[in-house]
Amino acid sequence: MRTTPSESSDEPGTGRSAVLKLFIALTSISFLLRIFYAGHLYQDDGLWFTAAEEILRGKALYSEIYFDKPPGLPLLYASLFKLFGAHIIVIRLFTVFYAVGVSVVLYLFGSRLYGRKAGMVAAAMFVVFSTTFTTGHVQGLNTDFLMLLPYTAGAYLMARSLEGGKGLRRRAGLAAAGGLFAGVAFQINPKAVFDLAFFALVLLYLIVTRARRERDERRPAIEGAREPGVGAGARAGLLL
Repeated sequence: MRTTPSESSDEPGTGRSAVLKLFIALTSISFLLRIFYAGHLYQDDGLWFTAAEEILRGKALYSEIYFDKPPGLPLLYASLFKLFGAHIIVIRLFTVFYAVGVSVVLYLFGSRLYGRKAGMVAAAMFVVFSTTFTTGHVQGLNTDFLMLLPYTAGAYLMARSLEGGKGLRRRAGLAAAGGLFAGVAFQINPKAVFDLAFFALVLLYLIVTRARRERDERRPAIEGAREPGVGAGARAGLLL
């Protein structure tokens, strides 16, 4: 795993101005791809819409409102309806900017691991392909989609905590923030448990590399003690 920043400005066409232009373009693309179906309901949209409206009427989720997922999605729908009105266009416009937010995290993750060009490609691919037509509907703001921002941010922060050159307190803070984002993602979709699997692999990697480093540090002393000349010299020094 590459753990040092690789956002090099030496890559052609990947400077800050190019990145800014990319995200302006991605915002426009996200808007155009989603605005054409903004007024339509697909598959489970009605369930989420209804659950949010019932929450605003004072009913309790699960005990009085049927919902088969964690509470993150209906609570977000209810918050948006409370602020901007209960209309599906509110959800669609929020999804436009949310998709760009996910692409920003993907850009940061990809550019830190593999370079700015890879991060830019990852961001662009997500904005386009997250709007691809699937069985019966175009991707809306469902639990899988809403989970992605905290899910990806959690993995990104955990990866950042592995970087050398940072104080222990800062690295621990990054790891804790990663765990917090993973917990938020789990409150949206249980699939976020895969972040915990990633964290476990990170911890295993740290344990193995630390054990290997300690073994390499001890090896010269052990090999020196096994050499006959060194052992005899040490005994002679003790006798003197």
